[in-house]
Amino acid sequence: MINLVSRIVMSGDGIDLTRTSVSWCKIRNFCIATLSLLSLTCSCLATIDQYFATSQNVSLRRLSNIQLAHRILIVMIIVWFCHGIPFLVFYNISSITNICASNNLSFAVYYPSVYFITLNCTVPVSIMVIFGYLAYRNIHSTRILAEQQADRQLVRMILIEALLILISYIQYGVHGAYMLMTSNVSKSKNRLEIEDFFSTVANLIYYLYFSGSCYMFLLSSSRFRQEAKNQLRFWRKHNQVNSKHIYANGGCIKSIHQ
Repeated sequence: MINLVSRIVMSGDGIDLTRTSVSWCKIRNFCIATLSLLSLTCSCLATIDQYFATSQNVSLRRLSNIQLAHRILIVMIIVWFCHGIPFLVFYNISSITNICASNNLSFAVYYPSVYFITLNCTVPVSIMVIFGYLAYRNIHSTRILAEQQADRQLVRMILIEALLILISYIQYGVHGAYMLMTSNVSKSKNRLEIEDFFSTVANLIYYLYFSGSCYMFLLSSSRFRQEAKNQLRFWRKHNQVNSKHIYANGGCIKSIHQ
């Protein structure tokens, strides 16, 4: 919501606050770096957890527990927030080009090669594919899970998430690699306009993973739909109980005052 809305406003309405507000220039890039990696990390850890949970090895199955998940998630939140600090420090509005960009040469090299291509594309895609396959193999080697047909929905969700990442991130990484390799090439105005168009398309497709996962899970998994319904019912019931409690307390207070 933070990044896509601002992207739509920038591309559709031509209102680019990153060119006028130094604070927004820094905060937006910090959010892009931190929240996207945190979301990808959760997806990768969930896939690894599915591999642990379906393993025949008791030691590996013990690693699939909510306490460990909470600890790892807290650590990763701290790691990615620390990783995002250089975006707050080094990003600024250039006085020459009036563009929000890094003013540190070393970080300008780190961003496309390490963050963009490695952390944002290669690593998450590899983890999702490898551990998704391993979880699929574990299920088919475990008779109870196979008889319960638990593998069908699990594998379907894994494949859909992997497919979304492949569609969203591989083209994003290829585009980033192309821009990196041609950064020192002299380009005509027409070529720059074409590249700008494809950059906008690549950035919008990149958001498909973040916006599409929930809807694809709802369509592909009856268990996911049922769990979503249960959560909504619980939330609705909880709100109704709180409303009744507040109303009852209000009635008591009113009676006391009377």
